[in-house]
Amino acid sequence: MMATIPPEDIRTITINETSFTVDASYNTKWWGLVESGSWEPATFQAIDRLVDKGSTYIDVGAWIGGTVLYGAAKASRVIAFEPDPTALANLKNNLAVNPDLAAKIELVEGALGTFDGEAPLYNNSPGDSGSSLFSRFGYKKTVEQKKFADIKLTDGRRFLENLDMSKVSLIKIDIEGGEYDLIPHIADILATHRPSLHISFHPFNISPSNSETTNAYLQMSRSGALLDCLSGYEHIYVEKDGALAANGRQLILDQMREKAQFTMQRCSPTGISCSKLRLAP
Repeated sequence: MMATIPPEDIRTITINETSFTVDASYNTKWWGLVESGSWEPATFQAIDRLVDKGSTYIDVGAWIGGTVLYGAAKASRVIAFEPDPTALANLKNNLAVNPDLAAKIELVEGALGTFDGEAPLYNNSPGDSGSSLFSRFGYKKTVEQKKFADIKLTDGRRFLENLDMSKVSLIKIDIEGGEYDLIPHIADILATHRPSLHISFHPFNISPSNSETTNAYLQMSRSGALLDCLSGYEHIYVEKDGALAANGRQLILDQMREKAQFTMQRCSPTGISCSKLRLAP
């Protein structure tokens, strides 16, 4: 029997009274979660608060385009990075059915990192939003991920140095552990210009060892160092119960401490939660 290709599911998505069109035949359930307000509502809150019609919004880890299209409805310019070839195909479909918004979006087919060149991308399920420059994922249990692509890497310092940073109102970074290398690499530029940031922490992807205790230590120490790189930001918020909560630095440190203590005491797989961190000057 010949396999058939399911028809495209083109539909209008509305988030916080902002509407755009998507090809929902890929990841239909996720688009439903987005529209119902069940997927990271604080991420869209951050865009609402910080992006306006005169600003540039940078989306590092664009995936299939939900936050990119939403940001393009607010900003004058959007720069989006996405390295996963499977996700890119769907992202391009979603840009194509939104020509007015797509005109504002500059899509970089690759990752933002610490050098210009190529790098391997890992994921046992390409396209599922979890693709990473890290080969071991430690969420719930450590899993070795397969390399599935060589992707273009753009030096984050060079990229930001060539931008008019006075117009950059928000940088969203959701790159499955790559933030632990990228943020220190661009920390001095962030300290000088202090654009608002919305960062997803993935400490569980720092799992190079077979020792849970060693991984827990590395996750705590590298997360603390990353926060130190951002010490120039006076206001730090973290997503809690679907909203942005103040005093995010302490909430993150408390969360890491609780999870690490559990790991040390029970010798159970560490599972420090992925925290959505929003920083404003």
